[in-house]
Amino acid sequence: MVLTKEDLQDIKGVVVEVVEEKVGGIIEKKIPAIVERAIEPYFQAIQKDFTNVYERFDRIEVLIHNDYKQRIEKLENQVKELRDALAMK
Repeated sequence: MVLTKEDLQDIKGVVVEVVEEKVGGIIEKKIPAIVERAIEPYFQAIQKDFTNVYERFDRIEVLIHNDYKQRIEKLENQVKELRDALAMK
């Protein structure tokens, strides 16, 4: 049996449809997973960096809080000394 030009065109059309259907489905399912696996290590590294930044901010916040607490206590003592000094007059 000899295939005609029309037969070849029909076969080509069927093959193209099947390939587009099957390969397209595979690409739609696999590409997001591949991209996610490729991006995940970078995302984790960024999250780790942000965690480090948050920890540093927390330490800075504690240092600032302690500094202001000491300054306020010092001012309170100075005000008390002034009141005592004024009360003596």
